[in-house]
Amino acid sequence: MQAKAPTTFGQNSTAADKLPRLALFGLIIILIPGDFVVGSLALSPARVMFLILVPIFLIQFLRGAYGRINIVDILIFAHIFWIILSIARNNPELVVQFAGSNALAVLGGYMLARATIRTPGDFKALVRFTLMVALISVPFVIIESVLGRLLIQETLGRIPGFRTVLLATDEKRLGLFRAGFVFPNPIHYGLIMSLLFVQSLVGMERVWNAGKRTIGAVLSATCCFFSLSSGAVLAVVVQLFLISWHWLTRTLGAQRWVILLLFGIIFYIIAEIGSDRPALIAILSRASFVAGNVYIRQALFEYGMEQLPRTPVFGVGFNEWDFLPPWMPTTMDNFWLLQALVYGIPAFAFIFGAVICGIAAVSRRPFKGIELTSMRLGWCLAMTSMSLTMATVTVWAMTHSLVMFMIGAGVWMIGFTEQTRDESEEQEDAPDPQAIMYTRFLTKPVGHAREMRAGSSGSGHPRPGPVTPSQVSQRNARTRSPIPASPETKT
Repeated sequence: MQAKAPTTFGQNSTAADKLPRLALFGLIIILIPGDFVVGSLALSPARVMFLILVPIFLIQFLRGAYGRINIVDILIFAHIFWIILSIARNNPELVVQFAGSNALAVLGGYMLARATIRTPGDFKALVRFTLMVALISVPFVIIESVLGRLLIQETLGRIPGFRTVLLATDEKRLGLFRAGFVFPNPIHYGLIMSLLFVQSLVGMERVWNAGKRTIGAVLSATCCFFSLSSGAVLAVVVQLFLISWHWLTRTLGAQRWVILLLFGIIFYIIAEIGSDRPALIAILSRASFVAGNVYIRQALFEYGMEQLPRTPVFGVGFNEWDFLPPWMPTTMDNFWLLQALVYGIPAFAFIFGAVICGIAAVSRRPFKGIELTSMRLGWCLAMTSMSLTMATVTVWAMTHSLVMFMIGAGVWMIGFTEQTRDESEEQEDAPDPQAIMYTRFLTKPVGHAREMRAGSSGSGHPRPGPVTPSQVSQRNARTRSPIPASPETKT
């Protein structure tokens, strides 16, 4: 698990850009839907894996094997610490179980990325892996959308002692069942697949040709469609807007993102003033497939905002909300608000700050290589889109670990030292001190000897002239005795 040396930049993706085995193994384990019960604990394969790996990750992390500790690392650890502290205060009887399962799975997803995604080659391989997952999911989600059957979950459910969560597929939209593949909820599937859209079009701009990048984007949009989730579709729309803004204003440099941020703030303020409800709810009501869901989201949002001032520091934990009607569900389709409500405002500030600081720190890296510049932009736009989408959905279980993994998958760029192609070529072209060839008449490197021979055929280099006996004696003395004679031994 030692840190890898930076790879050479400026060249196309090669077969050597493979996803590290630990990352491949970890992602496959995370994607296994279901769990099993041990005593009073419900353990998924991912939680068991993190119970084993996280202590190793922490030791290596503190040793500096994953690079220097940065602001994102500090905020992520602060978030984990605060949510454990919140549960210890609100539900002390659950703190051990919570810390050993939920908090560990969240930290494990992030640390798995920090330990394995360390170079541009690793990052390119991760995008290819996500593309393969999307491609494999297509036949399963088509069957799920048309027939309402989850073949993978049904197969795993036959294993003795293994429990799978079969999604409620009786809800139809546009004449199709909502498809979630192996994820706990269809919108989780759409959220993760949406990240592939901008990574394909922008992040792999100098790695894949235009045809392959288009295929990746179309595949991502197709998966988001089968989820039939307004949040996933909204994520693709936001990414299309960000990509268009990037292409149209690329001559403005970094100033264009400041301008876009100011426009976004002004637009939200105008929407907030001109609407009879929160601007976020007003926007979602126009993008939602089901109008009734918007009403429930608005009611929960309002109750959440009323509860927040009552428990601002440590939240409500796993206790009941104050004044919540019994008929209303306690699930909230807003990840950011849920963090503040359940664990307290500091928990929200730490995790939201980690994402924002990560985007800011990576975007400020002065990379010159076009490949790395594209990867940086692709990851930043993907994280921006994900941050907006998670204001319309909450994540748990495997999706929470995957979200943390995607955040950690770009943190390596903060401390990555770019090595240009010119520097690598200079190192490759430097003469090897061991590869010295002694010719019959002179001592020169091999390359120089070839130039001398080429000079005899009109290259401008004169052929060496006749060598006198004294010159031969001097040459033999030099080659046989590399240590120069002392003044006392001179004749």
